[in-house]
Amino acid sequence: MNLDGRPAEGIPFKGSSVYSYGYRNPQGLAWDRKGRLFAAEHGESAHDEINRIVPGGNYGWPLVQDDTQRDGKRAAFINSGTGTWAPSGIAFAGDELLVAALSAQILYVANQDKGSLDPVFSSGERARAVLPYQDGVYVTSTNTSPRATTRSEAADRLLWIQPNR
Repeated sequence: MNLDGRPAEGIPFKGSSVYSYGYRNPQGLAWDRKGRLFAAEHGESAHDEINRIVPGGNYGWPLVQDDTQRDGKRAAFINSGTGTWAPSGIAFAGDELLVAALSAQILYVANQDKGSLDPVFSSGERARAVLPYQDGVYVTSTNTSPRATTRSEAADRLLWIQPNR
């Protein structure tokens, strides 16, 4: 929507601010260089998803999870199947979609060819947010979260990750 509350230009439902629907628990949004919107979403005790959002798209919750096909519902772009990542913040570093994962305690990169997430970095901490900056990536951790299964004595941290040269 616009700052004044009116629906933004390009909204697919006349008189509404709804762009797409059918989500369970979205956690992060990111736009690629082509202007395409992606979302990270927690499934119901597994079945986490990375979705490519399109105007008017119905992502199926609660009828569709992961790559299940159903008329009028969009299947996940990438899904965890019966496992979980608990994806949180996402961001593009160039053309690569980075995904911070709480449960998996790792930073992933989306492998669009394989429809999977590949590990990039793990400190053994719940990765909450990711922000590419210059020649590296900032990742925040949530070690003190009450939802952590293995609460760390360490405080929440801001990590700076640079690629090996």
